[in-house]
Amino acid sequence: MNIQLIPTAPTCALCVETATIPPVTAQGTNIPLILYKFHSPYVPEAWRLALDCTRLTQLFPNLIHDLTYGSPIKNPLL
Repeated sequence: MNIQLIPTAPTCALCVETATIPPVTAQGTNIPLILYKFHSPYVPEAWRLALDCTRLTQLFPNLIHDLTYGSPIKNPLL
């Protein structure tokens, strides 16, 4: 296949210098407010009521605490 190139005229383009931005001091971050937030899709009060109504609270003694404050990352107690 023979492709013919169409001659084009050179196009001049202006160039600009990149604007300099002075350094800005970053705002401080309160690390404990960011790292230690716990979000759960569960509603602890609804779980507490359900466990109480079905008399299953004794089988899951730490569930409400874990839903409210997060479960510990370790091997479960036997």
